[in-house]
Amino acid sequence: MAYFDSSCHCSSERRQNSILYSILKNDSQSAQLGNQPRTPRLALSMRACACGSKRKVSLRSPQTTCKAASAVLVKTLKFVKNVPCFRELPVDDQHTLVRSSWAPLLVLGMAQDRIDFETSETQEPSMLQRILTSGQDKQDNQSNNGGVALTDVQGIKMFLRKCWGLDISTKEYAYLKGAILFNP
Repeated sequence: MAYFDSSCHCSSERRQNSILYSILKNDSQSAQLGNQPRTPRLALSMRACACGSKRKVSLRSPQTTCKAASAVLVKTLKFVKNVPCFRELPVDDQHTLVRSSWAPLLVLGMAQDRIDFETSETQEPSMLQRILTSGQDKQDNQSNNGGVALTDVQGIKMFLRKCWGLDISTKEYAYLKGAILFNP
């Protein structure tokens, strides 16, 4: 699976188009041009981050999705336990392999079972709400940060769609799972 960089790519653009940047740039330009009148420009990028890395989403029906994902995980672990060369490995090595590859195996299993999930955008707290609640229980604020980055979810959904478009057979999924499981 491809790795998607979750850092904001538009942050450098936003920094250059911020109000402070525009004011400072206009001040420096007017100082260079002499005593010509200053006309402050409004920043173009006062809107929210367009790239989606700061936008958070959550599952629309978490119980249904988690139940389906749990079934896929159980099916995947049964598959892994039935791989003959996997059973011959020491138990510690088996645990290490499963721990390092469970997430890609889960997504591949979701692709095989054609499990799709719906998300909805979570509401970010306003600046005022953040300021007013900043002194209260910081552990609660950190644990309830509200969702997963939209770009991460889009990456998973894009991978699922590509797998569905390839019309991969059951045997091919088994080979892919084996390659993921034994990938060092």
